[in-house]
Amino acid sequence: MSLGGQFKRQLPAYLFGGLLLAFFQIALNRIDWLSKTAIDGVFGKEPDAVTRPAILICVLAVTAFFARVGSRWFIFNAGRDAEYELRALLLHRLHRLGTAFYRTMSAG
Repeated sequence: MSLGGQFKRQLPAYLFGGLLLAFFQIALNRIDWLSKTAIDGVFGKEPDAVTRPAILICVLAVTAFFARVGSRWFIFNAGRDAEYELRALLLHRLHRLGTAFYRTMSAG
């Protein structure tokens, strides 16, 4: 199996990891804007209206954490699986070469 074949086989994991990464970035952007809203509220006319943005910031932060961990999980595991399968394929092909090949090629 080639590297392209490995990429195709692992494509769903890469896409889902990329989707989680996009969600993470959007959540960080929303946290920034909610922080601005909360700070403006503290120094504005209604300091009591800061509770809602603060709660949303906490919820988004926890959700962004799990999205980031999930994206790394899916993307790195797909890459690791592809690496293991390519290494196994290479080892299998090296074993098929036979002893005559290894007598002509020194190990060191």
